[in-house]
Amino acid sequence: MNRTMVWAGTLALPVLALAAAWANTHFMAQQGTDWDVPVSGYDPRDPLRGHYIRYQYDWPLPKTAAKADDEEMGFQPFLSGPVCIVGKSPAIASARLITGGEDETGCTSIVRPNSWRESDGEDGAHTDRLYVPQAKAPTMEAKLRDEKQQAFVRIRVRPDGVATPLSMSFMPRPVEAKE
Repeated sequence: MNRTMVWAGTLALPVLALAAAWANTHFMAQQGTDWDVPVSGYDPRDPLRGHYIRYQYDWPLPKTAAKADDEEMGFQPFLSGPVCIVGKSPAIASARLITGGEDETGCTSIVRPNSWRESDGEDGAHTDRLYVPQAKAPTMEAKLRDEKQQAFVRIRVRPDGVATPLSMSFMPRPVEAKE
């Protein structure tokens, strides 16, 4: 065999491996179910980290006495573990935390915390961030500050439970009934 052919093959192998890895990542990113999740606790555009909006998912979890007490005192409850989503995409009918050993049947999708991302304070299941183009950032910041607007992040949940934020939208906040 010719040395030139061996060198060409040796140089082409890493390029082919990189192309295959990219194709697999792109394919996996296109898989999954899209959901619109309400969010709260915004940190708009941390300039040291780029044009990102950091937020917490405000899953429609069942009200418990402890959660109601935390919310009444202004605390955001600490959440951990996978989240079971029930509904018809993209609308979430209900959600619940899955605790150790709990049955996962009845879930339309399951969002699992991503241990690779916990070091940056976001786990993808309870907190996350969304890149915002610089031209749209001032408009989005104004909408995030408007208390009459509720922000929703569209996420794509892959079959393995990894959630990827896709976009952010806003809807008028429902008027709460006064007691």
